[in-house]
Parts: sequence; C-alpha cells; structure tokens
Amino acid sequence: MNRSATRKRKLRSLTQQTKRLIRRKHQEYLAKIESSFSVNPKLFWSYHKAILRHRANLHHEITFDGVTSKSAKDKATLFNAYLSSVFRSPSTGSKSGICDLLQPLEIEELSNITLNAEEVARSLYNLDTSKACGPDGIPTRLLQECSIQIAPSICELFNHSLHTGQIPSEWKSAN
Repeated sequence: MNRSATRKRKLRSLTQQTKRLIRRKHQEYLAKIESSFSVNPKLFWSYHKAILRHRANLHHEITFDGVTSKSAKDKATLFNAYLSSVFRSPSTGSKSGICDLLQPLEIEELSNITLNAEEVARSLYNLDTSKACGPDGIPTRLLQECSIQIAPSICELFNHSLHTGQIPSEWKSAN
C-alpha cells in the first residue's frame, strides 16, 4: 500500500473519531444543562437563546401577494395587508366584520380573567407549525414568527372578548 492510501485511511479514521467525540461532548453538554437546570437555569436559557437566535436568522423575509419584505416595518405592512384581505368589513365584501360575529357568552366568570401580551406571545410562539391553518386561513408558522409583534393586538381582542362575554362564532368552530 502506498503512502497516499495510508494517509487517506488515517484521515478518514481521525475524521470519524473527531465526529464521534464532538457528538459525545455535545450530548454530555446537553445532559449537564438538563441536570443543572434547577441549580443554574441561566445555562439552559443561554443555550436556548443561542439556538433561537440561530434559527431566527433563517427566515428573514416573508412574501404575500407577490411582494417580499425583509425589514420589520415592511413585514408589519405586509402582515397588515394579509389580515385586511382575510378580515373584511360587511360593506366591503363577502366576509362579515368581526363585530358581527360576536355573540353573547353565557358564562360570566370569564370577565375576571385578564391576559397579558407576554402570555399571548408565548402561546403563539409555542403553536405547532405542523398543524393546519384555522378557519381564518392564517398559517401557524406566520403566527409563530410574528408572535411578538401581533401579541398586543390579539391580547386586546381576547381581553375584550373575555370582559364583554362575547366570542366570535368562528372561534367556536375551530378544531
């Protein structure tokens, strides 16, 4: 066997050993994070933040109706255009306005519940993106990725519904 073939085998062997070592050390690191969570939650949250920051960079643009947006302001404008196309007032088209969809709710205890935007954002972010859209047609991925931006508006809508005792009939038909 010549020296070139020997070096190739040695390189392949070292590469495999390195990959195994990296995999093992990563699993040990994850086990350390898991076992020290109650003692040192900062370690977990720093790892979590690093993973999310890396993932957030993957989806830096959104497209609707042939228009692609990259900046936060343009994304908000595009998202507004999408919502406007889905929710139309009775005078502008076939879909009825959300106020017409509200029906009195018979349970009065709900008026004592108040949500905050952080809870709503957390719930939106934790949506399962593998699930189908609801009756509004909004993809769960869009709700998840825009959770922080839309949470205050959705929170206000939910709180209004809870305090007035009225919920849209579409919410009742959701799966």
